Amino acid sequence: MNRFRDEDALVKEIARHFLPSRGRKLRLGMGDDAALWQPKPGVAGVLTSDWFLEGSHFLREKHPSDSVGWKCLARAASDIAAMGGTPRCFLLNLALPADATGKWLRSFLGGLRRAARSLDCLLAGGDTTRSERILINVTVIGEIAEGQEVLRSGADVADLLYVSGTLGEAEHGLQVLRKSRGKVNHKNGALRKHLYPEPRVELGRWLAEQKLATAMMDVSDGLSSDLPRLCAASGVGALIDPGNFLCCAELLWTLPGRWRCTAATITNFSSPFLPATQSGYQQCFASYD
Repeated sequence: MNRFRDEDALVKEIARHFLPSRGRKLRLGMGDDAALWQPKPGVAGVLTSDWFLEGSHFLREKHPSDSVGWKCLARAASDIAAMGGTPRCFLLNLALPADATGKWLRSFLGGLRRAARSLDCLLAGGDTTRSERILINVTVIGEIAEGQEVLRSGADVADLLYVSGTLGEAEHGLQVLRKSRGKVNHKNGALRKHLYPEPRVELGRWLAEQKLATAMMDVSDGLSSDLPRLCAASGVGALIDPGNFLCCAELLWTLPGRWRCTAATITNFSSPFLPATQSGYQQCFASYD
């Protein structure tokens, strides 16, 4: 098991997985006090930051370390996608215990590198330190044409509400993972949705370019948590029409009726509504009727 003698050695190991760390608008990447990012004229920068913590967001004894690497970047990139933006580069802040600096770290960096390549998103820098638990923070910088950004606050009365994909698959995948023993079955579709979620970057960008969405947000916290946030930001409520959202059939059998997935229409009141459940990286957006 590798134990890096100091922070510089750990940084060199991270850099080895991602070099070269410059290109396009990232003029200077890892190796200096800060990175240099140059957006082109007429483009707005989109910035987001996301924590990924051992014990809260992943279990070291259950989650493959490469999936932790993939997912920590995918989580943050999904927030960029939810505004119609495109991820361009990211900062990685990593706190590790000594026993996670060998095989675990190499596999983590491999998953993170695959996610970065899939998103065409460069590692620009970050920071490292020691900790008793694994603590990961990712900041993603993206861009979008000025005036095309889609906010949570644009939904209006009588708009229709849409959710991309099938609700509940990632939650079902988490349940499968908790019950599993031994190696993870990567052929299980729900399990892959939980371990290796794919941000809806192209969908978000298309909706923004076509001006089809009045409001939009990522629903990685679950629709029951995120839809009230969209409604609050827009000053509206939502009427639920049961049965219109596609849901994971396996998950529905495990949930009480009040948590079943539902669809909605935007209304002119702000009141509690029937919650739904979902923990993948789908997008929720409102559009004109």
